[in-house]
Amino acid sequence: MPPAGLWDAAVSAAGTIVGEAASLPRAASIALVIAGLIVAVFGGRRPVLRVVTLLGGAGLGVAAAPLAARLAHLGGDSSRWPIVGALALLGAILPESVAFLASGGLLGLASQRFFPAGDRAVVFVAALVLGGAVGVFFFPLAAAVLTGLGGGIALALGLAGCAPGALGAYLTGHPLAVVLLGFAVGASGALAQLGRPSEAQKQARSVTDARAREIRRAAEARDRRFAEYARKARQK
Repeated sequence: MPPAGLWDAAVSAAGTIVGEAASLPRAASIALVIAGLIVAVFGGRRPVLRVVTLLGGAGLGVAAAPLAARLAHLGGDSSRWPIVGALALLGAILPESVAFLASGGLLGLASQRFFPAGDRAVVFVAALVLGGAVGVFFFPLAAAVLTGLGGGIALALGLAGCAPGALGAYLTGHPLAVVLLGFAVGASGALAQLGRPSEAQKQARSVTDARAREIRRAAEARDRRFAEYARKARQK
């Protein structure tokens, strides 16, 4: 159980977010429900995943821009948006790059406190590569879980704004119920995504099926030749 102060802050933040979602126009709430459902169920597939990682790359750029600007001795917002745009574009083109940079960057920052200042740059690069490799390795699992939960939360927030009657009033008045509903939908979506074969598995299966068809056709042609030889031998 988290400390009382942290729990109260989390409940207050959830209430604020749900209240903002409930104040959205009805059309926007319905669009949020539809988008959340699509992301929760199909977020791990490449077309939808590229949109998700585009947004993730943009968020990563917003978080990393101040550090990058300080390292490059740049200032102002003019240096932020090129970084945000570049990472968003990178996330859309290569979704795994977001996992690489996020996991590697977190490990690199966490490792800084354990080494002297003179070694921190080398340690950060090494931790970036190591953490990034781990992030890419677990990317399919992380993509399914994060898109499932993100889509589930978005769907629940949309329902809080567009659900009619008592249901809408209950969700608006009970933000924790919205969070639990979002996690339930998200967990179901993540399990559904993980239960489907990946693109690599589909390609491997198609190659295996094609090879099996070739072997079957070759066997049928051999049987026909043997039958023809046997027929000719009987005629002689």
